[in-house]
Amino acid sequence: QMLGRWQPWHEGHQELFKRCVAKTGQVIIQVRDVQGASGGDGQEDNPFNLESVCKNIENGLIKDCRIAFGGMAATPKRALITEGSLKGKTWCYEAINEASKMLNEDFSPLSDWRATKEYRMTVARNLLNRFFLEHDLEIIEPIQLHAGF
Repeated sequence: QMLGRWQPWHEGHQELFKRCVAKTGQVIIQVRDVQGASGGDGQEDNPFNLESVCKNIENGLIKDCRIAFGGMAATPKRALITEGSLKGKTWCYEAINEASKMLNEDFSPLSDWRATKEYRMTVARNLLNRFFLEHDLEIIEPIQLHAGF
């Protein structure tokens, strides 16, 4: 799918790209600086220059991440496949949801007297989702989850 946008980058574009990523799994963004019309201060019709547009796009992408769990292997282990599946994606629920499915590729937990393998995997997925909810950039107030004690 290809989208053409000849406007300054804004939150509406971010939402549109999130929907495309959720539907197709990828979006290619091409930014072109038109000579003499790159915008900037004093230009009402295009107040953003090329550098600010590129920065706004990059700020919405996951550049790097580290995900690790204890209790899923003999020693604490990073989820390298899951990390790789997130890099370059937008910080949105759809990306986190898809990444949580990749935890199966990173871990094969065992059942023992402390927990079943299914429980361990469910907890890992829930922790990844909780991290997203607590750090979602679109939520004004961070969500704090509390135990009902």
